[in-house]
Amino acid sequence: MPVKDVADRIGSDAELSKKMLEVVNSGFYKLAAPASSIEEAIQLLGYKKMCNLGVGLDLISHFLTEAGGPFDHARFWERSICHGVAAAAITSKLPSDLPADVFTVGLLQDIGVLFFVQYKPLEYGSALGVSKGQSTHMVLAEQDSIGVDHAKIGALLFRKWKLPKLLGDAVLSHHYYEADKTPARGIKTIL
Repeated sequence: MPVKDVADRIGSDAELSKKMLEVVNSGFYKLAAPASSIEEAIQLLGYKKMCNLGVGLDLISHFLTEAGGPFDHARFWERSICHGVAAAAITSKLPSDLPADVFTVGLLQDIGVLFFVQYKPLEYGSALGVSKGQSTHMVLAEQDSIGVDHAKIGALLFRKWKLPKLLGDAVLSHHYYEADKTPARGIKTIL
């Protein structure tokens, strides 16, 4: 499909186009000059990166992102974009086509947190308190307070959205080594 046709399809959603251009021009991609259109961004970054960025940004639009309350949505998205860019930068050194997919995983790896904030705010607040108060990893606090952690919820959302299983598996295990290497307690046991 020609770049113009893809750009026109993305351009039919003004809000998504605006968000995509903001990310593309945010400095993470280190473009020599900012992209002025989706068509130009596709030419500079390629179809796959732009499509994955579009999918990621569209999926996150299903969650509340307004300011207010104790949860800092702006900080959450800044960190998510940093995760995506860092993951893509690291894997760009590998001889494969992973970086575009890895960006999506990095961007959405904590999407389960947004699920908790939107649908289980009291329980998530309790988990935050346990994590800080007992100096325990957040994933373990979520498992204790809610009965499931954000990585598992994120993987379930990836499955619901029919994203590739490999990406859901990466989301599922993204805290495994930080949280606990013991299979009886660690995230790997829920695969």
